[in-house]
Amino acid sequence: MTDDPQDWLLRERLPLADPHPTPPSVLYPQFDTDTTPPAVEYPPFDMETTLPSVLYPLPPDVSFPPNRLQQSDAAERGVDISATRPSLDFLALPSPRPKRPFTRRLFIAAPAVVLILALLAVGIARYLTAKKTGNWSPTTNHLAGIAMISADEGWAVGQYGTILRYSGGRWSVVSQGLTSNHLSSVAMVSPDEGWAVGQYGTILHYTGGQWTMLSQSPTTNFLDSVVMDSPTDGWAVGQFGTILHHSNGQWTALRHSPTDKELVSVAMDAHGDGWAVGGGGTILHYINGKWAMSASPTSNPLYSVAMVSPGDGWAVGLNGTILHYSGGQWVKAHSPTGNFLVSVAMDSATDGWAVGLNGTILHYTGGQWTMLAQHLTSNPLACVVMVSASDGWAVGGDGIILHYANGTWSD
Repeated sequence: MTDDPQDWLLRERLPLADPHPTPPSVLYPQFDTDTTPPAVEYPPFDMETTLPSVLYPLPPDVSFPPNRLQQSDAAERGVDISATRPSLDFLALPSPRPKRPFTRRLFIAAPAVVLILALLAVGIARYLTAKKTGNWSPTTNHLAGIAMISADEGWAVGQYGTILRYSGGRWSVVSQGLTSNHLSSVAMVSPDEGWAVGQYGTILHYTGGQWTMLSQSPTTNFLDSVVMDSPTDGWAVGQFGTILHHSNGQWTALRHSPTDKELVSVAMDAHGDGWAVGGGGTILHYINGKWAMSASPTSNPLYSVAMVSPGDGWAVGLNGTILHYSGGQWVKAHSPTGNFLVSVAMDSATDGWAVGLNGTILHYTGGQWTMLAQHLTSNPLACVVMVSASDGWAVGGDGIILHYANGTWSD
């Protein structure tokens, strides 16, 4: 891992969210290599001119005899130099600093040694605990997407083409070296088939027990999100309003997208309706076989959308933005945080979760969103998914994997 997790999330996973705009370019005067720079003239050096005295603090009544060069020069010139300033040939160096006694050095170093050993012991204990619980992450690469097939099986993807599999109560790396491109989203049709998308239009297909990369993708644009409505029908969205459709066994690009804004998330409901959200508060609705713009109550970028039913859904985004779809329109909902919210998942119309930067976790229950008091990590959380009301997962920066079980999130 080489990037700061939040910087990576903002730049690669959420390029719309960069809070630090690029400063205007600084213009420097051009250097004319054909022009000879003006000569620098120095005054002639007069060897007969006595240089100014360099005064050094000396103890009183301390004098030094003239050196041999001074004596020879004085003899030739007939000058008495016995009263001139002392020779500068000798520069007294300060006495070396006495070494600390060994016992004192040991006393100073001992706390540092104890601290290192304590941290090492804590690290080993956490490692053993994590291995025992099965929630230990086998990677430090940033994770951007996760999909669970069941409580016992799932997949996660992320930085540098990282692919993790959850099976047998443990996460493990699927190392095939398919791509070094960042993967942003994964969707599983069944335990035997799934798709993952990412940087440069990368599309991976899982079938026959292995992942393979499509030799030709219909786009080179960054793909942010993929969803499968059925084994034969799916959608992927991304940069510059890119919309891909999977049908008849192949992916094709929608020729005319309703927007040129980046689309960061797409969701389909069981009735074939769909929604996509992205830059500038963009909301697209897929209905009657067409994608069309939908009215949005915000201009903030939206990073995730989740639908409970055709008439009920949620979207989250920049600065804690939360939108609720109800009664045929999107409206703003109260948010308990100003942190970027990156992903939302609903288990039902009355229960759901949202995660984001700085380890933010929100819970929707009792008709309102509340901030989780327990703070497990300061790393950004990029994706959350719920298997059931009592079982869920979240992934994010530095390969962090959180598990929700028995009413508690843990790492």
